[in-house]
Amino acid sequence: MNHAQDDAIKYVPNMPPSRDFMSAIARDPIPTVHTIVRVMRASGLRQQCFSEIVKVTKQTDLQLLHDIDICWSSTLLMIEHAILLHVAINRFLDSHDFPELKKYKLNDVEWQALDVFKDILSPGLDKLKAYRAHISCVPAYDLAMVINPAMKLNWFLANAPHQMQRAKNLVLTELQTYSTMSEHDVMAAEATSDVS
Repeated sequence: MNHAQDDAIKYVPNMPPSRDFMSAIARDPIPTVHTIVRVMRASGLRQQCFSEIVKVTKQTDLQLLHDIDICWSSTLLMIEHAILLHVAINRFLDSHDFPELKKYKLNDVEWQALDVFKDILSPGLDKLKAYRAHISCVPAYDLAMVINPAMKLNWFLANAPHQMQRAKNLVLTELQTYSTMSEHDVMAAEATSDVS
């Protein structure tokens, strides 16, 4: 499942269409859906065609969503939207306009496997949200996210925009405190942190 982020545009299911649940899992439907979303959204023509199919099939007018590294729930949202739009996705992939995309089509067993992944991810993300709420009063976690070069404030932007200013202020306060410390105070603080 490492394909879901870095190599998704290059990911092509390399197994024949699934006939049973275990082969559907082995075919790896999550990176397949990620690739479907990327290739469909990569072209204005494809987006327009898909939008028209959504209207014709009278499905919920949702957008296909990318999953992203910094948002814990984005893979779940991507899967949920794909499942809700699976009739339109299959019709799009069956169209003669884009035959090169047919290789990404999921069959019924693979859609069922994706639904199982959704059912597995949902409670796990609920636990993560509960954990995040529990630790929200501990500033060290917010500081760690903000100073992480891969995250910075992106996690707050995606998951808790109402807390972003608080996180910024927390970092600025800590930087200000650190910048006013004498060299002796800095060495004493580092020695204390080394002991613990």
